[in-house]
Amino acid sequence: MPEMEASKSKLLRALPSVDALLRTETARALKVSVGAQHLTQLARAITDEMRAGFQAPSTEIAGNDSNHSRESLLNEAARRLELACRREAASGL
Repeated sequence: MPEMEASKSKLLRALPSVDALLRTETARALKVSVGAQHLTQLARAITDEMRAGFQAPSTEIAGNDSNHSRESLLNEAARRLELACRREAASGL
């Protein structure tokens, strides 16, 4: 069990900050259509969602550490940010 807690702790430290997410090419491209304030709200929600997923008691940490590098987590967060913007655009929000 301590090994799983150490893995979760390592993942949490590797999570991108909201600022790092907002500096990605994806976020810069979305800023024009979504607006800076709303994009920041979405970025916070994405990072909070990822953090909560890693902290969940039932979360198994699968794969090797290269699957959860800072870069891969930042890329995943940017992918989720783009997806959230697309969903909102499709729903007319």
